[in-house]
Amino acid sequence: MFEKVAYEGASGRVLFKWLAQKNVTTRTGKRIALSGIYRMLGDTFYYGEFEYPVGSGKWYKGEYDPIITKELFLKSKAQLLAPPKRHPGTNEFDFIQMFTCGACGSGICAEEKFKHQKNGNTHRYVYYHCTHSRDKDCKEGAIREEDLIRQLQWIIDNVGIDEIGMREHIEKEVRRYRQFAYTVLGTETEFDKKNYEADIRKYAKYILANGSKDEKREVLGCLKTKLTIKDKEISVK
Repeated sequence: MFEKVAYEGASGRVLFKWLAQKNVTTRTGKRIALSGIYRMLGDTFYYGEFEYPVGSGKWYKGEYDPIITKELFLKSKAQLLAPPKRHPGTNEFDFIQMFTCGACGSGICAEEKFKHQKNGNTHRYVYYHCTHSRDKDCKEGAIREEDLIRQLQWIIDNVGIDEIGMREHIEKEVRRYRQFAYTVLGTETEFDKKNYEADIRKYAKYILANGSKDEKREVLGCLKTKLTIKDKEISVK
């Protein structure tokens, strides 16, 4: 996969189709999700290093033979980060087509705005608002993406544990963390169902704030509810 990205410029969707054609599946026999492909492509584990805790700047070398070289990993990452070719005036946003306007029933779209400061810094803001497809005079205001994410994280804390998407991957990561805490840090992590479920919710909330677009949508994709926005508040029905 890394070679196809680095040397052929393959995208995640190209890899998804390629793996399906090769009949490559997970250990449970399921097709590898697009979000899973991006996770693997961004996992430094494959070239023999890992960061703990994530974002701490503390890196460790694994006691195993790496699958790829660091050079190949970086080349693949650079290719993925290259700006995609898009038609003028188009953009992609994380949460479009996932909400309806609670005031008029229209869809919710998004737009980005940039604020340029005198010191040369530029800040990007994303706003979600009614498309006005059903009511051109709808007064529903726009909501910032940061506020949207905070409300979605609250929903994750309050829905049934089985409604959270990516359960298989999240549970794997939680088990991986607990094993790391025990074997590397020497921390006892006796299993407790309540704390285990809390860790699953924490990880899901982390993905909503820091994951890829596909991961975020997959986390919310299993919600057995309809998400609407009214008065800048997300309603769950």
